[in-house]
Amino acid sequence: MSFDGAKAVPVAFKDRKATLQVPNFKLWSPASPNLHTVTVQAILPSPTPTQDSNSPCTTRFGIRQIAAHDKAFWLNGEKIWLKGVNRHESHPEFGYATSKPTMYRDIQLMKSIGCNYVRGSHYPQCADFLDLCDELGLMVWEESLGWNNWKDLKNEIFIRDQILQTQLMVRESINHPSIIISAYLNEFASDREEGRALSDKLIDTIRAEDTGHLIGFASSHGWEDICNDKTDFIAFNQYPAWHGQIGRASTPESLAAVIKEQLDINIGYLRKRFGEDKPLMISETGCYSLYGNHDPMGAQWSEEFQSEYLEHFLKYCTTSPEMGGFTVWQFCDARTFFRGGSDIRTKPMGYNMAGLFDRHRNAKVAAGTVKKYYTEK
Repeated sequence: MSFDGAKAVPVAFKDRKATLQVPNFKLWSPASPNLHTVTVQAILPSPTPTQDSNSPCTTRFGIRQIAAHDKAFWLNGEKIWLKGVNRHESHPEFGYATSKPTMYRDIQLMKSIGCNYVRGSHYPQCADFLDLCDELGLMVWEESLGWNNWKDLKNEIFIRDQILQTQLMVRESINHPSIIISAYLNEFASDREEGRALSDKLIDTIRAEDTGHLIGFASSHGWEDICNDKTDFIAFNQYPAWHGQIGRASTPESLAAVIKEQLDINIGYLRKRFGEDKPLMISETGCYSLYGNHDPMGAQWSEEFQSEYLEHFLKYCTTSPEMGGFTVWQFCDARTFFRGGSDIRTKPMGYNMAGLFDRHRNAKVAAGTVKKYYTEK
């Protein structure tokens, strides 16, 4: 075995594991995304014609430590505030298989508005994308496939498959230092006992892999959630005055008031139920706008309304001692197959229009608003 191309040394493995010191190691962080390589080559006592003892295997990795306590996140012992966006694999030309140059450009755009992390919603991420996050210094929330599950939580096949795919996700991506969070089941029924039972199983599954990742999920149940006893942090999705309570957003003052009211209620409940130590964060919030649609009065679907909406959230969250991070829904307008409903959530042209950038990556007004708060924080 050898590190970073140095001279190989023999190593004895016990139960397929060995603990070694990496010589001259450097810590990985967004500011200094240092990476190392390790090469392993089996030494076979009596190789047969079908066994090649001279086939080394090389992989890349990074060294970093992530922790969550005292209402904050800590990277390599230093306090950090997570500033991010949700990102779907979506592009008008490439569909759901974006090219590596597109991934590179997306990461550069995220970093240009002050992001230090991205949430890969809502499925395991492409290896190319994770490689780029390792190289460019962008932390990652990765989660196994799941969205809005509530009917299947007692189904033994669903439970088995959730455990298996979550285990495979963390095993596949364990060497990526950019991944700081392993998560699961976006917006599942975390207000139910069957939800808690499966959540605890998935937490135990991830912990058994010894990933060095924080563990959590994005809750949509706020003050009704019962599943965060064993998580490392608490994240919640919230869309006040957009998904529901639309009439309460008739003025900037009423919009700010309803956002503050809902955040106060959520934070108060979560602290009372789950204690004072875990950091809280917004895992999703935002609203739609049509690129190029401007209105000095800030009508809904205008770029100005989206900017105003996010500014109320950011002003609250970046100054609250309770909050450890913020994640905008979403990075860019993304394809969807939503079929029902006629309210404000309807997806025109088959796209979710909540992006800070449109589907072609043109910046909306809200991108500048987010940049202001992210670069000042």
